[in-house]
Amino acid sequence: MKIRKKTAWLALPLCLLSSAGRAEKNCPSEQELLQVLTAEVQPAESLLLAAPETDCQTPTRDRGPAVGTVQTVQGTALIISADGCNASRLRKSLPLPVFTGDTLVTAAKSRVTLLMRDQSRLTLAGQSRMIIDKAVYDPAASRRDTRLRLILGRLRAVVAKMTEKNLYRIQTPAATAGVRGTDFALAVSPELTVLLTGGGSSAVELTDRNGGTTAVGPLSAACPVCPPAHVGKKAQAVLHEIAPELDAAAAADETCWWMRWRCK
Repeated sequence: MKIRKKTAWLALPLCLLSSAGRAEKNCPSEQELLQVLTAEVQPAESLLLAAPETDCQTPTRDRGPAVGTVQTVQGTALIISADGCNASRLRKSLPLPVFTGDTLVTAAKSRVTLLMRDQSRLTLAGQSRMIIDKAVYDPAASRRDTRLRLILGRLRAVVAKMTEKNLYRIQTPAATAGVRGTDFALAVSPELTVLLTGGGSSAVELTDRNGGTTAVGPLSAACPVCPPAHVGKKAQAVLHEIAPELDAAAAADETCWWMRWRCK
């Protein structure tokens, strides 16, 4: 894929490919990876810019069925519909439905938690912007197809284990995370994209812009073109820091992984 503008390189990770393969010496250290996951990014204003609260002069198009609900909100957050109208500040009158095409934006020291129709849970941390591109769930056909875009910031998600027919992908400016389950976090800054996995059966395939894919197992941190670093219990501490409200869901899923008979 050709990059038309030099500024596009700003979205690429600091760890670069060499002609000999993975240039590990250029990859961030474990500490640097974890720092990206624990710090709120200071974004360019345009990346977090959201339309003001407004009422459209023309009717909003049919948004289809809700794909999930906002369960909790802390601080200041906006939700913007796909047509750019009806941007609204999230209030305490929850739950609030979300739809395909919605964009969620959080201010500094803010947080929003979603419960999707497939029972996956997701928290968007402060200074973040995320778009719901697709969220199809058909339990009768055992079908799920979720596609999110994390433009900037951090999120944590707890996603149930999936079959081969299911897709759960989160795209960032530098990579695509193909989720197999279960507890993980993504962080996107202007310089670096970082993935972190939890315990149990947590597994994510991270694909960089060149098409190279890295399998990331439990309790590991990785950026798109660098080998995963096993960080052990540090992973769970960082996941807790990003979204402590998801700890119970992650623990329940991990229990199912170790003691499958209890969840049948």
